[in-house]
Amino acid sequence: MRLGPANVPYVVSRDADYAVPVDGDDRGIPAVLVEIRQDLLANRAGIEEWANRLAAALPAHETETVS
Repeated sequence: MRLGPANVPYVVSRDADYAVPVDGDDRGIPAVLVEIRQDLLANRAGIEEWANRLAAALPAHETETVS
């Protein structure tokens, strides 16, 4: 993966975002924002490549059943 000067990380804030602060922080759940260029997901090979990258990068958590 190559990161260049055009890739500037997002600043996640309550003013501009919802998912990470509300669904993650407010509930005490680890949350992450990931953006992938659409052209990199244009075919099955690209989708599988990114799925594998994300699976390797993100920790596995057991799913819990909500009643």
